[in-house]
Amino acid sequence: LIETIEANKKKTGFTINETGEVANEDLFASIISKFRGKVMLVDFWATWCGPCQKAMKDMKPMKEELADKDIVYLFIAGENSPKETWENMISDIHGEHYRLTNTQWAYINKQFSIQGVPTYMIIDKEGGIKNKFTGFPGVDTVKKQLLELL
Repeated sequence: LIETIEANKKKTGFTINETGEVANEDLFASIISKFRGKVMLVDFWATWCGPCQKAMKDMKPMKEELADKDIVYLFIAGENSPKETWENMISDIHGEHYRLTNTQWAYINKQFSIQGVPTYMIIDKEGGIKNKFTGFPGVDTVKKQLLELL
């Protein structure tokens, strides 16, 4: 286990982001503002969520195929995902990662009526939410919508 953790620390392709000091009502806008001008797939997930992990595995070939496109993959988890587990898992999930506090997570869930994980949002280049899915809608659906916004 220790060897795995140490090996994961050397992996690349993922970035851990901090939300900084921002009011809850400005939180999501603050997160996505960093990536304005790009199409975004936002994935609300948890480390303990089997369907989340399966969807990430299913999307991996799509992400590799679209690697040259201007798409950002944002992964947002909460404190209900233990920090050590989260840190160990994200090394295999290429994209931008945020881990919210319980208060932030609760606010975002209420703000966007997130009923469970995984939940996905597709965001256009201007920062507008184009679609939201509770549960994984499938690779073909996600890919089609991302490509339409490029």
